[in-house]
Amino acid sequence: MMSLTGSLTRIGSNSGSNSSLLRSLHSSSRRWASLIRSMEHLWDREGGAGGGMETSPQDTDRSYRLLRLPNNLRAILVSDPTTDKSAAALSVRVGASQDPPEAPGLAHFCEHMVGGWGRKHADGLGADGGEGSLFLGTDKYPRENTYKDLVSKSGGSSNASTSMDLTLYKFQASADAFAGVLDVFAQFFICPLFTESATGRELKAVDAENSKNLINDSRRMWQITKAVATPLHPWTKFSTGSLRTLKEDVPPAFDLRDALLRFYAKHYYAGNMALVLVSRDSLDVLEGHVRDKFGAIRDREPLAVRKGDVERTAAVRFNNPFQTRVLPPASNPTPSDGQRNALCPSTPSPSYTISGDDDPSTGRLPFVAPLGLGAGMDRCPAVPLIRIVPLRDKKEIRVTWPLPPSRPSYRAPPTRLLSHLLGHEGEGSIFSVLHRAGWASGVHAGLGTSQDDFCLFEVTVALTEEGLPHWQDVASLIFQYVHLVGRASPEELLVLWDELRVISATAFRFQQKSSEYSYAADLARRLQYHQDRHVLSAGHLFDPLDEASLSDCLAHMTEEKAILTLSCKDNQSRFFHQHRLDLSVAPRNSPAVLDLVEPWYQIPYQLELFPAHATREWACAHVDSLHLPRPNPFVAEEFEILAPSYEPPSATPSPPALVFANPCVHVWHKLDLSYKQPRAHIVLEFATPLPQRDPAAAELLVRYLEHTLAESTYDGVVAGLGWSISSHARGLTLRFSGFSHKVQTLLHKVLESVLTTDIHDALFRLTREKAIDAYRNIALARPDEHGQMFLSLLLTEGRWAWKEKLQRLESLQAEDLAHFHRELMARNSVTLGVFGNVSEESALGLGELVERLMRRNGRFEPLCPSLQPFSRAVMLDAGVDHRLCAIVPNDADINSSLSIYFQAGLVTAAQTAQLMLLAQIMKEPCFTQLRTREQLGYIVGSGVKSMWFRSMVAGLSFRVLSKTHGPEDILDRLEAFLDQFHREILTVLSSSELERHKEALITNLLEPPKKMVGEASMHWEEIVNGTLEWKRNQLYADGVRETGRDDLIELFDSVCLNEEKRRVVSVMMHGKHHRPIRILGGEGTTGKDGPNLRGRVVYLKEEDCLAFRAAHALFPCSPSMFTSKY
Repeated sequence: MMSLTGSLTRIGSNSGSNSSLLRSLHSSSRRWASLIRSMEHLWDREGGAGGGMETSPQDTDRSYRLLRLPNNLRAILVSDPTTDKSAAALSVRVGASQDPPEAPGLAHFCEHMVGGWGRKHADGLGADGGEGSLFLGTDKYPRENTYKDLVSKSGGSSNASTSMDLTLYKFQASADAFAGVLDVFAQFFICPLFTESATGRELKAVDAENSKNLINDSRRMWQITKAVATPLHPWTKFSTGSLRTLKEDVPPAFDLRDALLRFYAKHYYAGNMALVLVSRDSLDVLEGHVRDKFGAIRDREPLAVRKGDVERTAAVRFNNPFQTRVLPPASNPTPSDGQRNALCPSTPSPSYTISGDDDPSTGRLPFVAPLGLGAGMDRCPAVPLIRIVPLRDKKEIRVTWPLPPSRPSYRAPPTRLLSHLLGHEGEGSIFSVLHRAGWASGVHAGLGTSQDDFCLFEVTVALTEEGLPHWQDVASLIFQYVHLVGRASPEELLVLWDELRVISATAFRFQQKSSEYSYAADLARRLQYHQDRHVLSAGHLFDPLDEASLSDCLAHMTEEKAILTLSCKDNQSRFFHQHRLDLSVAPRNSPAVLDLVEPWYQIPYQLELFPAHATREWACAHVDSLHLPRPNPFVAEEFEILAPSYEPPSATPSPPALVFANPCVHVWHKLDLSYKQPRAHIVLEFATPLPQRDPAAAELLVRYLEHTLAESTYDGVVAGLGWSISSHARGLTLRFSGFSHKVQTLLHKVLESVLTTDIHDALFRLTREKAIDAYRNIALARPDEHGQMFLSLLLTEGRWAWKEKLQRLESLQAEDLAHFHRELMARNSVTLGVFGNVSEESALGLGELVERLMRRNGRFEPLCPSLQPFSRAVMLDAGVDHRLCAIVPNDADINSSLSIYFQAGLVTAAQTAQLMLLAQIMKEPCFTQLRTREQLGYIVGSGVKSMWFRSMVAGLSFRVLSKTHGPEDILDRLEAFLDQFHREILTVLSSSELERHKEALITNLLEPPKKMVGEASMHWEEIVNGTLEWKRNQLYADGVRETGRDDLIELFDSVCLNEEKRRVVSVMMHGKHHRPIRILGGEGTTGKDGPNLRGRVVYLKEEDCLAFRAAHALFPCSPSMFTSKY
């Protein structure tokens, strides 16, 4: 291993000793203490609108009530008279950890049967999926799509998710429809049907979801981490489920529906649930809903209690899933090629014995010994290194420590401070040292999972090609920093903790309102984990540092108790060389190696066991440039609200004003009058044609600037500020947000660097390497994602294919990027938008600052009007069905997809409104028919596809991702659905049904933005598109009101059905199991006859995209972009 002192300390030296750091920190101690004291009286602790919970003083619109029913169902009621939306969420304290051993994935399957599809949530990689929630019928409402139909007609949404220990169901609906939808929702927890037919269909959906996950690197690493833990721990269970686990590899007498009913009866009871309602209704009305609709949920029945079950308590004993030693029989042979993982269900299961002679607190053997480990394990503690080959081209080293459970200490979690310190990106941090060495492009630290009996703390470093050979040095640096924290004085750590307390409490003090949908879901999770009075404030308000808990964590974060994971393509060459693992004969400092296969995803990986004394030596090196963070200069302390009056938030707020304009800079300003927040949102757009001419160079410049500024702006990000830079066809855009006291300071720092940065060879090589990796990894995107990329390539003037960008990136040199940057900054014009708690005087000052910094470059000249960048949309041929056929680039992907776009053309506001209404009416029937009944695929989506090119080009789009059906079959089914929708739904749509859809859509359109940034974004889009239509949403709402059924029928016929009028392009991505006989090009027929074939078919190949675009006319741009409105 290369010496750290010989490689990293040359990068830089510590700018000050720990004693000087301590003096600096002490100068901030009184400042933080004073700020904490000044805010403590603000939280509503004694009742009032907070209902006994700590609430933000900014949360003045909402009132709360905590409730427990006689059946022990707990609920939080939230009344907000300002909203027209309502939401409900119900969490059940059960997840994959409670799956029976004979049916992995049963909890997730139960969620499908109750709540349809799920998405992953914050507790780790549970079951996830597509939009929508199914809810498959109850005694009271037996029709399967009753729930989804009601939600759709109210303009709402629904979803569900399963994690290891929690299942969540949620929906959002209009306020008027809320009570009706809520009654249907409640019945799924009282009397679900679980019909045989639905059981079979949803099993296919679970299997389709699992097939989608097989090519997800995060999930693959998650599964391998579980594979090296003890199978006796419930956390190691396979969470998603599949046909194999729920039907094929089950005991002979196993009945899935019977197991489902028993699982539901055991875990779905009122005392195991938490409910949240958010609505404009009063608290008394909401309480009536809860008692009337949810009071019939049964409480726990004695027969459902498993022997040994205990109630959850605040203190849970640490149960380390990597600590118990599972030892195979001594006679077990070395695994053969077909039997490399003793935990794989497809191989014979040896009898395991548990060695319990070790002190559980020592964790001296932090891994499970798979089949074939030698007896030397007993005598030689070892640290595991897991080698993984990712599908994507990424290189990373991860150090993981199992720690005592963090949930009980949520008021002063030591892992919060450790995440801050180990994941810091400022001077003296792990990231700073490695980034300057050119070894790493990113560092992340934090909890990988948090369960009742343990948590996993992870430090992950994204390595560069140059850093990969030094992965041991990188791990050593992580260990060194942990030792640095352990050696820090209590005073140092207390000041750092108090700084975090101030930042977090300030964010809670000025907490911004979230949507009813997300808020209900968040509170339903929180109610399961936190004391009642802390449900709203947990994770925001912290107590003084718990030094004992921090010391306990640090005691577990030793080299001997670490689990190392190295993920890179280079690992492939090391696998499966029949290594024999025997620590008793291994050289003193050499690892023993075993090749293994993860059982559920069948992923090969390698386990190396380093003698613990070897890893201790890693931490003996010393890097002088490591030190704890300095006091944060970006922490805001001034919060004066400048608004002289108040306007309620609106979907059509008063517009911004152009307060300054010259050929160089235009400044738009809008003082916030509605959100009462000391925040600002500032946007700068550099108009230049260069990114359109060379988008690869523009994207590389963006990445380079992000790397350049990562260290110097990190303190601002920690303090609640945000900034971003992006490239697009119009030029470059910089965005800033956060507390107005400090956001302008951040803007100045970033803007100066953007305008004057130099291109250094070492950082250029690192940046280009990461960009090339990212573009190569596009090949592994899902088929439907490739379909969307092809649609954009076919329909957008000047768009580059990702392969073209990759080729350009591979040829770019540092001097090319330097020339591109100089040329870009020498000729452009800036539009500046200043929104929020910023005065007009300050906005003018920012405009002057921008112009001064730009003109400081003597070569600068404003962009002339003739060079203003723009692009246009391709006009598809009427009566022609264009079909691009392509092979999914990832050979291992078994999924195929269809992405199809029906172009309506250049549309007015009224026509756009009609498309929106048509899409809303179609959404639920499309999902129910194609996904639920026909089981075409896991992802089924439909909606309006809008393309802004200084004017609106729009149409209807559909996408399907399928494991079982090829794109041709999907297209046939979709065409059949379009006929069915026209015949059975649209032409017979009653006036009352149409009005319900219209009112729901109008409610969505006229819903005010929840946050200041939403209003700022609406204004900014009008400014940069040159449209300045400040009442756009009102125009859409008016268009919806004026639309009749005949208008929709005529629109649907011309856009989707009429073979002479419709303009269609589809992308057919053929996966591993659905290869086409040949990829066609040119005109042809489908080879079929039938009612679903409309018009002439033209087939395209991937290489035809540019020729296709060149051969078609383009829609015009709006003349407004060339007309001065200034």
